[in-house]
Amino acid sequence: PAAAAGYLRRALDEAPPDAMRRELLAELGHAEVRAGEPTAVESLSAALAEAPDRERHAGVALELGRALLVGGRLDDAVALLAGVLDGTPALDPDTALRLEAELITASRLDARSRPLAARRLASIRPDLAGARPGERLMLAHLAYEAVTLGEPAAHAATLARRALAGGTLLAEVGSEAPTYYIAASALSLCDHLREADAALTAAQRAAQEAGSAIGFAIATSFRASVRVRQGALVDAEADARSVLDSAEHGWHPLGPAFLVDALVERGALDEAETILESIGMLGAIPENMLFQPLLYARGDLRIAQGRLGEGVEDLLEGGRRAAEAGIRTPAFRDYRSSAAHGLARLGRVDEARGLAREELELARRFGAPRALAIALRCAGQLEGGATGLALLRDAADAVAGSEAVLERARCLLELGAATRRAGRRGDACPPLREALEIAHACGADPLAEQARTELAAAGSRPRRPARSGVDALTASERRVAHLATEGMTNREIAQALFVTLKTVEWHLAHAYRKLGIAGRAQLASALGGAAGSSSRASPAEAPVPTPAP
Repeated sequence: PAAAAGYLRRALDEAPPDAMRRELLAELGHAEVRAGEPTAVESLSAALAEAPDRERHAGVALELGRALLVGGRLDDAVALLAGVLDGTPALDPDTALRLEAELITASRLDARSRPLAARRLASIRPDLAGARPGERLMLAHLAYEAVTLGEPAAHAATLARRALAGGTLLAEVGSEAPTYYIAASALSLCDHLREADAALTAAQRAAQEAGSAIGFAIATSFRASVRVRQGALVDAEADARSVLDSAEHGWHPLGPAFLVDALVERGALDEAETILESIGMLGAIPENMLFQPLLYARGDLRIAQGRLGEGVEDLLEGGRRAAEAGIRTPAFRDYRSSAAHGLARLGRVDEARGLAREELELARRFGAPRALAIALRCAGQLEGGATGLALLRDAADAVAGSEAVLERARCLLELGAATRRAGRRGDACPPLREALEIAHACGADPLAEQARTELAAAGSRPRRPARSGVDALTASERRVAHLATEGMTNREIAQALFVTLKTVEWHLAHAYRKLGIAGRAQLASALGGAAGSSSRASPAEAPVPTPAP
């Protein structure tokens, strides 16, 4: 796309006839959007002003609306899309639905325009067939709204699958379409993590094949979130870092938020703080729903740092903003449980229990295993005694067999610790050993250390695994090394990850040194079976939907 944009600018310098100029401007804007260039808005605005008919005007407006949305100019996106929809009679029905879908996406992200999203959503028929692209985009919104309102997860997941249509939606709207990710997110929030991972991996591949820097950044950011939920923390960190490394034209809040999440789980608290400082997010965080994950991530980091008051304040502020947005479900973030733990440590136990009760009620209604397990675990820890132990047992049962293996490790750890405190040291060891095994496999070092401490208190002496070889590689080094073993050249790796050639060379040089090898020829054998992802936990294999021709 960047090369295409250069040629198109050169063509426009030749003062082409008006009809050709209109098409060149539209093509230039399209290329600039994919390349992540801020000049896309200027080019598409010029193309919109010269559009020859209403259908062409609507098509350019759709692309310009997406460019404005991705660039954070939500007010402008809403005004443009609403104006075109309300001011253009007799639009093709599918074109109108596509514009409607992007308008709802933009308006639900900003508090000032959120009532508009609610009104538009209320007009969507729940019995849409999903036969056309516009209808599939609307199904994505219905799925996301069902999650937002805390309706049963099974219903929301069904709507999301109908929207994605086995890869058809991706082929129709492309990896740059924000509404595509609403459907994939709904699957993730309903705990269908492998399906969500597959949908996002397909979008990432489509972006790489098209050279779309913005599609790559969005798909990879969302996939990092899914992998944090799965417990594939090394992979999540690699995804989030690759988004930051590829951000040539400014950063997007989702990538840093999910990187902080992964780093907190891995115990790299100083590094997480540095990330926030580098993007200027140690102070006020904008009241824009795109920044909501960043606010929650900072709150969890503050709790982990022992800065309890600040952490609770961030989490409760996130909850306030979510409530104003009409978000009732605990699926987006378990902020009530996280804040409850901080409040309990501050001695505000009654407030903590009130939050825990509220989250448990919502989680039971929603019915997704991970959210329910988190709420039960929090309630059990706060309750204590026999009742608390029963709640912790329920939490472990709720997430047994779930794809959210990291939460299973937490539940097993707390169950084992409570069992030990109840004087049943022998019964405590099996869940603690399983928690240790899972936590180590996930790369959740603080959780693994807690499990080791509890096992020692229960009379067991678990060995501490050595950190060497593949385990010594950073997430980014592991990602680059894996691509090298697939036969890709350094330049091809740089293109696939949207980074510089020097970045790839730097990561490979460090990987060779840590693995004790001379070069690329020995890389595959040195990595063994761990090249593709973390040598610990990684998402279970799932079919990746192939976009339709």
